[in-house]
Amino acid sequence: MKNIKKILAPYRQSLITAGVLGVVAVVVLTISAITHHRSQSGQDQLKQVTNAVSKLIILPTDETPTLATVSDANKLKNQAIFAKAKDGDRVLIYVKAQKVIIYRPSAHKIVDVNPFIADKKGSPYVTSKVAILNGSGNDDLLAKMTQSVLSAFPNATIVVKDVAPRLFPNSLAIDLTKKNQPLDEQVADSLGIKAGQLPLGISSPASADILIIIGQDYSR
Repeated sequence: MKNIKKILAPYRQSLITAGVLGVVAVVVLTISAITHHRSQSGQDQLKQVTNAVSKLIILPTDETPTLATVSDANKLKNQAIFAKAKDGDRVLIYVKAQKVIIYRPSAHKIVDVNPFIADKKGSPYVTSKVAILNGSGNDDLLAKMTQSVLSAFPNATIVVKDVAPRLFPNSLAIDLTKKNQPLDEQVADSLGIKAGQLPLGISSPASADILIIIGQDYSR
């Protein structure tokens, strides 16, 4: 199996018709190893999945895993870790234990268990559709953020690049799907910004999974 040092990403669940593995990263998965704030929905889903998987295999008890959902398995077939994965499979990533567990809810069985090595660079497994709105007031930062996103997530697709309707003091990564918490945290951690909720007055780009708003604090 290939060394997965090239993957990255952060967060506790992920999705996308894409993938993610972030500091962890995993498939539309979006996986990650961060431990930022998580939505109650994301925590509930993580608890449900870990409870189910714990009935089939002994899980590490000294860390909280990242949870991801496979939404486009075809894009991951060239990765040995996900060779047996199918759409709808759930993925638990344990960074400290360096373990990736693929669980199939429909059959209530573990599909595969593989070693996982995370780094802090970016995830080639993230295939999400990303929208970027520039709310910094600095036109140059749109190109800079675009390059940062593509460098961290080379298989992601940027579907929207535009100016935000107003200025924002802080940069944000927002999971528009509400299905892959903590995908936004993984993306945020990789880009050095914060994860958050969709601000009032901002519409969700129809085709995007993740929305990145460039704020006035973004200058790196």
